[in-house]
Amino acid sequence: MKTRHLIILAVCVAVAAAAWAVNAASERNVTGRVDGTGLLAAGGCPPGPFGDHWVHIQENGLVDSYDSRVGPYDEDAPGANSNVGSNCNGAEPDGISIDNNAVVRGDVSVATAASEGDIVISKSTVTGAQNYAAAVWTLLPVIMPDWYTQAGDAGIHGNYGTKTGCYEITNNQFIAHNNAAISFSSGTYHFNRFELSNNVSFVIATDTEDLVEIYIGTKADSAPYIGTGEIVFENNSELLPPIHFDGDTTKLRFYYNGTTKVDLSNNVEFYGFVYAPNALIEVRNNDNIYGNLVGKEVYIWNNAAVHYDEALAAKDFGSILGKPVPPPTVTDWKEVIK
Repeated sequence: MKTRHLIILAVCVAVAAAAWAVNAASERNVTGRVDGTGLLAAGGCPPGPFGDHWVHIQENGLVDSYDSRVGPYDEDAPGANSNVGSNCNGAEPDGISIDNNAVVRGDVSVATAASEGDIVISKSTVTGAQNYAAAVWTLLPVIMPDWYTQAGDAGIHGNYGTKTGCYEITNNQFIAHNNAAISFSSGTYHFNRFELSNNVSFVIATDTEDLVEIYIGTKADSAPYIGTGEIVFENNSELLPPIHFDGDTTKLRFYYNGTTKVDLSNNVEFYGFVYAPNALIEVRNNDNIYGNLVGKEVYIWNNAAVHYDEALAAKDFGSILGKPVPPPTVTDWKEVIK
């Protein structure tokens, strides 16, 4: 009797190990770390706004995409490669809800089965697929650096002081007062609170080759590494890429380990990535976010928009985002007959 066997000669499995995120800021060597166990995706982040518990997009909210490697966002020709996602991990209501004239140019995906009903779309538009039983993105804890950025740090540029147009660092809190213009050079920074007041211009310095990583929150010495702190971007704040404007969002990252809402208020323009595994990220009132948002919950509403930057998919996020290892992929085989 002949028995047919397939012998797999090559199997490709993507596994990335947990990594230290090490950056040099000015003349100091500083180290921040994100930690966790499990199997990780080989770099990248969820391909669109992602909430471990839920994502709500309402009242003319918009999610679409572009690729900063190609050029800046073009509102006349937006991309449709976003994928709004949720693990549906938490008390009900969880999942993804899209209603009241919201638009998603791309897919929506949840980790639960279709029978759970965790995708709800009402009077809104989704141009792509509705995916159930999607792979889980595990939001691993952020471990804060054991130091804080101090006043006079050489990587921060702008007028220092307590008046309008200035910034200050007091009691480990960074605040840019109304109408301040500031820039950050490559490096790692740590504050307990980060606030941009009204009409602040925040830019990445033109000499920036590497990342600007800003850790926000108190240091927690043991699991689950949840601290306190706050991120506030107030009316008309702008967080922009280098002055040679190309729409690149891959240089600026905020890591937040607190539970207080990440508050992006009115008319905020932000180019970067925000990771807040224990907190709600709220985007509202004509905000434009270029890059991506990953949090416990994400709420996009009242004419706010998130333009997912596809360039982020190729970037290394160390061990903050754990994704199950995909099944083995057959790349070559032959048939053996006995």
